[in-house]
Amino acid sequence: MVRAGWRVVRFVYEDVMARQDDVREVLTDLVALGPQTTYVDHVPGLDRRVMGGI
Repeated sequence: MVRAGWRVVRFVYEDVMARQDDVREVLTDLVALGPQTTYVDHVPGLDRRVMGGI
């Protein structure tokens, strides 16, 4: 996923179930960063349509 330009965020079950405000804050901060710059634009032959339009 990372190689395809996605940001990968992992949470443990306990955080998702018991610390939802903290999880929401992390996700909100991540969205505020804006689009991620990756090397995907420089991969020869990559079909961006297959990669979800990244």
